Amino acid sequence: MLSACCGRFLDHDTHAPDAESLMRSRYSAFVLGRLEYLNASWHASTRPTALALEPGVKWLGLEVKNHRAADADHAEVEFVARSRVAGRGQLVVRGRRPEVTTSFDAVLFDCDGVLVDSEPITNGVLREVLNESGWAIGQAECMKIFIGKAVRDERARIERETGQPLTEDWMRAFYARRDQRLRAELRAMDGALQAVAAAHRHTAGRIACASGADRPKVVMQIDMAGMAPYFGDRIFSGHDLPRSKPHPDVYLAAAAHVDVHPSRCLVIEDTATGAQAGLAAGATVWGYCPAGHGQAFAGLAVARVFRHMDELAAALGQ
Repeated sequence: MLSACCGRFLDHDTHAPDAESLMRSRYSAFVLGRLEYLNASWHASTRPTALALEPGVKWLGLEVKNHRAADADHAEVEFVARSRVAGRGQLVVRGRRPEVTTSFDAVLFDCDGVLVDSEPITNGVLREVLNESGWAIGQAECMKIFIGKAVRDERARIERETGQPLTEDWMRAFYARRDQRLRAELRAMDGALQAVAAAHRHTAGRIACASGADRPKVVMQIDMAGMAPYFGDRIFSGHDLPRSKPHPDVYLAAAAHVDVHPSRCLVIEDTATGAQAGLAAGATVWGYCPAGHGQAFAGLAVARVFRHMDELAAALGQ
């Protein structure tokens, strides 16, 4: 029953296609104690501020009375939910729940780990040069520290662990080795090109890439992935702004360039650092999590978590 109704939504194999399906999937999440799905699928504008699973609650049933689309962005569900608390009498909750559907005026993409599978390559090279500089850091720790950040953001730690200053010559040598490896090994994320094309159609061309990486790297990667015709010059780097992620500067710059208020922008991110930047800008953030169930976004007001770019393309194609 669950697999036929809502299991595929709870496991992020696909998104709920309408407001009724979304309400049913959330009810199932309450029954199963899936708080991470509730946080991921519930838009921040309608989700309770303190969302928690009350202990001792036994859910007895959900009846959807009616649902209707209010406009291109919103729908309303009328429902009755029944529960019992710690063996006591039955509680009946009747209500109308507004839901946010899928329509945005601009889509702003992160690059590394979203458009291209570059993070294992870049971090592999970074680990090598850090090892050579005297920091015996492993791959897992390197990924944990540096994913979603600029190398310079960890200057103090690098200098402490290596006992050497982080010089421009060191950075240039790292960039050269990194770019050589990327040119040889880089691949686009599966389905990313199709998702970018769908976003371009959905927004009449108002898409941009907003990355924490240096702009020459981002431009090179987008070109290698065949996405340059879609993005044009709408490529932004946190290196060129006063603050990089998790601050909102790069997303605010991208939104301003496409002349769309941040509240009407959808941000696609794969890290907590990037999601924080998008949320701080005032955008709706969807978390891309090709492995796992979105634990990276725990505690963040990410509106949806998805596992494959096909889901994004399908959502924007509605």
